[in-house]
Formats: sequence, structure tokens, C-alpha cells
Amino acid sequence: MDLTIRKMQKYLKEKYRLIKPLEKNNTQRYFFRLIEEVGELSDVLYYVLVIANTYDIDLEECFRMKEKRFGYKLKIYDV
Repeated sequence: MDLTIRKMQKYLKEKYRLIKPLEKNNTQRYFFRLIEEVGELSDVLYYVLVIANTYDIDLEECFRMKEKRFGYKLKIYDV
């Protein structure tokens, strides 16, 4: 099974719901953590996903919409 951005978001949403319910929507804290971790790409991705979850943003759909908006129709985006 492939790991997609959507699956990572879903996993992190459930994780924070279970282990940190009071911090689930603490966006300011996530931004500070993102700044702290900016040197490591995997950590940056992690906090971008967590922040997107606090606003119920589907990053995969945003990526597809952005590409479509500018007329890019590569086959990989339609997978």
C-alpha cells in the first residue's frame, strides 16, 4: 500500500485525537514546532500535515487544484 499525503494526514489526525486531544487545534504551537524543525525535511512535512489538519485542509486536493488551476494536466496528478 502506498503512503500518500492524505493517508499521512488521516493518521496524524487520529493520533492527535487520541493522545493529545487538548492540543488538537493548537495551531500556534505547531507553527513554533515547524520553525524549530525547519532543518529536517521529514519534521517539516510532519508539522505541515498537523497544521493542515487543524484547519481540515486536504493537502493532496490542494495540490491537485493548484495544478489544475494553472493548466497542468500531467497523468501523475490524475492518479
